[in-house]
Amino acid sequence: MRGHPVELYVQPGCGDCQAAERFLKERGISFVAYDIRADEKAYRRLVKELGSLVTATLVIGDEVIKGFGANRQRVEQLLAQQ
Repeated sequence: MRGHPVELYVQPGCGDCQAAERFLKERGISFVAYDIRADEKAYRRLVKELGSLVTATLVIGDEVIKGFGANRQRVEQLLAQQ
């Protein structure tokens, strides 16, 4: 994928997280998934730097998307620009 890498913040048992991962994989989008339950540093980044308490949170370029399902159209727009 061109442009910035996609970051995905997830946690076990999160249906929205699973949908986001499936969406990205099906489209061949390179991404890095961070499990906020297993990675304290990722959790701190999610909350303090990204200002999110939501999983799935995606970072695409400079934009933070809080929640995949409700923001799928925006995710598609951003990925099309990459």
